[in-house]
Amino acid sequence: MACLFHKWDGCKCSKCGKIRDEQHNFIQLEGQCKQKCSVCDKVIIKHGNFSPVPENCLEKCDVCGETRQGNHEWECDFYYEHDRTTESAGYRKCARCKVLITFGFAEYVARKAYNDIVIEKYAPEEKREEMKQEAKGLTLEEIGEKAKKILPPDMPWGY
Repeated sequence: MACLFHKWDGCKCSKCGKIRDEQHNFIQLEGQCKQKCSVCDKVIIKHGNFSPVPENCLEKCDVCGETRQGNHEWECDFYYEHDRTTESAGYRKCARCKVLITFGFAEYVARKAYNDIVIEKYAPEEKREEMKQEAKGLTLEEIGEKAKKILPPDMPWGY
């Protein structure tokens, strides 16, 4: 029976039985990462804490054991000779899982400029190595923001 004005009791209308996808009463299922609505039986996944998997870049749910991609630990940037016409200019390697990613010439130039010019010429000497290590995990946008804070105001950062 359809009704003109629903009388909602959580996710279910007590007059016509219609279910809506809001105000569920989810109950955790023991030993699982599933929660089930006590009114309509809808099931959702809610994982517990994810812990790093040793020697890998995966994270594992402490409850059900499902894995997901974690953060890589970029150990180095290394480059190969190129003629500036190729799209790829270098690689980055993860210290844990050994995955390699490539990046283009513009990123190569930006990272090199940040390390060789911004850090080496303008950063405090005692912080240079730490800053170079930190830069390996930064995006180009983050490198740009850091460069703008380090460089003198009259020297623009163009990346």
